[in-house]
Order: sequence, then structure tokens, then C-alpha cells
Amino acid sequence: MTIGPDESKEDVLYAFSVEPRRDAAILEKYLQSYPQYRDELIDLSIEMLTAPVHEEIPADGKVSEGAAMAWDKFQSMLSGTESESRSTGVENPLANLDKKSFRDLAKSLGLSRIFLTRLRDQTITFSSIPIRFIEAVADAANVSADIMKSALNRPATISSAQSFKADGKPTAPEPISFDEAIETSNLSEEQKAALRAFKD
Repeated sequence: MTIGPDESKEDVLYAFSVEPRRDAAILEKYLQSYPQYRDELIDLSIEMLTAPVHEEIPADGKVSEGAAMAWDKFQSMLSGTESESRSTGVENPLANLDKKSFRDLAKSLGLSRIFLTRLRDQTITFSSIPIRFIEAVADAANVSADIMKSALNRPATISSAQSFKADGKPTAPEPISFDEAIETSNLSEEQKAALRAFKD
């Protein structure tokens, strides 16, 4: 995705998140082009490399020691493999959104970018997602609930970043539950409460 030098932090992070390849070379390109967002880009790359995560994202945005070690390992890699393609009957409407539409959808639903990214990449266990929430997402995305259900009820996306985690063929991350995604997606307490309400 091509973005200009004056793009906002959110736009830069979104552009990185939808790159078809997110290997060390792509990350380095973003770090050189947007040095002011270095910490945020590194955090996002680690998030995608190790997803799903099982700990809170630091509110102060600082890179933890563990993240720094993972980044050193990531940086030492010269190249990654292409994302594995998946043949499916229905396109994921969340994956087809441009950066503004993606941001607007997250805002309209009261979600963080991380939560919506996890939903888009099918890293939240489908059976744990409340039907009312799926219907709300479908309504906000202007698609039918059936299309959204079909799009989300698929194996998790395998990004090129996952190839750094193993010597052999990468495997998709094991999805996390809706509740766990609520707790680990940098959501405010109000956002968490609103999401939990879909389960009632």
C-alpha cells in the first residue's frame, strides 16, 4: 500500500497491517520512511509476529524487554515467505476495506484497531463470537449477516511474519476466545463493557 510522508500514525500502522508481505525488509522500509512511528511499528510487527498474544499491550506504548528480544530475532531475518493463499467461496468484507473505511468501521463499532484486525484475520474463535455482535459488524459493514458469518468462520490467516516462528512450514496461530480478545486488544473499560453486553 502506498502512503504519503505526512500520513497520520493510524494510517501508517493500518497500511503496514494490510501489507501482503510483512517481512523484515517491509518493516525496515516503514521504519526508514516513518522514524517518528518507530516504536509503534515495532510493537505492531511483534503483535503480528506472535499473535495471538496473551498479555495486555502496554498503555505507554514502550517496547518491553521481551518485545525487544523478539524484535532482534525478527530483524536478524533477511526475508520471509509469502502469505499462504486460501481458496474460499466468500470474500472477507473486512479484508476489502480501505484504510479510511477500516478506521471508520472500528470507530463506529467502538473497537480498537487491534480487535478489528483480529476479527478480520480470523484469529478469534468463531464459536465464541456472539451472533448479535456478528450481526452488528455486518450491519455496520453493509453486508448480510450470513456473508459476515461465512467470512469469519474460516481458519486464521497465515501471514509471512508467522514463518519466523518455526524452522518448517508455518502454521496459523491458534485462535483466542472473544473474551480473551476483549482483554488483550487495547480496549477501554467502556469498550470492553459494550462488547461483553453482546453476550447477554
